Amino acid sequence: MCRSIAGLVVVGERLVIVTTALARSAVTFPGRLDGTLDCGQHLSRGGTDGRLPLRDPTYQIEAPIEQVWQALRDFDHYPTWSKGIFHAQQLKQGNADGLGDNIRYKVKGRLPFTLAFDATVTEADPPRILELRALGDLEGIGRWTLSQHGTITTAQYTWDVRSNKRWMNLLASLARPLFEWNHDGVMREAGRGLARFLDVRLISIQVGSRRSALSPG
Repeated sequence: MCRSIAGLVVVGERLVIVTTALARSAVTFPGRLDGTLDCGQHLSRGGTDGRLPLRDPTYQIEAPIEQVWQALRDFDHYPTWSKGIFHAQQLKQGNADGLGDNIRYKVKGRLPFTLAFDATVTEADPPRILELRALGDLEGIGRWTLSQHGTITTAQYTWDVRSNKRWMNLLASLARPLFEWNHDGVMREAGRGLARFLDVRLISIQVGSRRSALSPG
């Protein structure tokens, strides 16, 4: 029997689908995302290809481009400044620019699940381009593009990946706002963490169309 969906709730380590009947109860939970799913829709619609709705982050940092580049090339230290990456292990060393480097990552955001994948540097053009190909729970391309204007370095990350987790693909269309919220939080915290790691001022963070300017200090 098909019932409409009121939203999603994160309870402990479970992702709970809330039906309309259950939502009528006066329960407030900060993890809930309101939305509807008509009975004619299926959970797999729009999500079976595994492509994730990830919005590209852009950071503006008051630091020389070479300094930002070195931090992004220092893969083993990613967990130091990016909370979403709790494990980074270099499996293979490439050339002096990093081309051919192979790194194993384990990542976790605000939601209670972990993703693991290996990333290989497929393009390195210091200090402007760093591209990696991921294989594992996530599969696709991530690319850092850096530029400097005056004392400000802009670092943009484009992330075109798909999930190889079946449960994520089945829930993709219904859980899209939840996945976006999870990814956006990780990316914003990474920008703040990168500036702290470099001990420099973070000027702004933009994730998708939403830009946050930071106060001087």
